[in-house]
Amino acid sequence: MSVEEKNKEVVRRVTEEVFNGKNMSVLDELVSPDYVYHGAFGDFRGREGLKEIITAYHQAFPDIHATIDQILAEGDTVAYRLTVRGTFQGEMMGIAPTGRQLNITEGVFIRFEDGKEAETFTFSDGIVFFQQLGIPFPER
Repeated sequence: MSVEEKNKEVVRRVTEEVFNGKNMSVLDELVSPDYVYHGAFGDFRGREGLKEIITAYHQAFPDIHATIDQILAEGDTVAYRLTVRGTFQGEMMGIAPTGRQLNITEGVFIRFEDGKEAETFTFSDGIVFFQQLGIPFPER
């Protein structure tokens, strides 16, 4: 199996076993301890930071489920398109739940080092996120 295929398999495992399956211990095997995350709600550092982000999503959206719609790899980078669905049932970032459904597409780029996720960049439409959940879009 090529390095690119191995890296894509890591992404699939994190999506299925961690994000959908809520098994955080898998991150210890598949993510670098010096991991860096860049996303719509800020930057987070370290494997523990990633666990906190995913746990926050699980608490806010207990039925959350992600589906990889397309995945590509070149060299040390995996790019994929992801659909995330769930019901906003728990507080997130100080925002009270609305009971509304989330159905959003994200673009994700992950850089690998030594077969582990080392850095992630996520891109999604924040306005759609807030609109779907019935939350006023924050002012800058």
